[in-house]
Amino acid sequence: MNQSPAFLIYASDLLTATNSWTPAELGIYLRLLLTSWVNGPLPSDVRKLSRICGIPTGTFKKMWDRTVSWKFENNGNGELRNQWLEEVREKQAKFRELQREKGIKGAEKRWEKDGRGYA
Repeated sequence: MNQSPAFLIYASDLLTATNSWTPAELGIYLRLLLTSWVNGPLPSDVRKLSRICGIPTGTFKKMWDRTVSWKFENNGNGELRNQWLEEVREKQAKFRELQREKGIKGAEKRWEKDGRGYA
């Protein structure tokens, strides 16, 4: 598996970061985070983002401009990314690679014992 199917959201961090937001703004933020986790960077087009969230463009744009947009940055390719989410993605990738390397070393040690993999 190349990508983890899940990431942790700490309730206290999320509540602190979005405490003054409306439930709809929080819903938009979560929907965009989840979409970005699964599909990678988001389009920067407000119409496309509103479709991802299932909200009319005008309503979405008001909430996007008021609160949600500052949680995302342009990656230089016309796409949006969330810095926190990308840091989580990178940490998970490093952890998986470390675990893979440990597994390889463990298997090599087992094979060294008698050449057949038996202890």
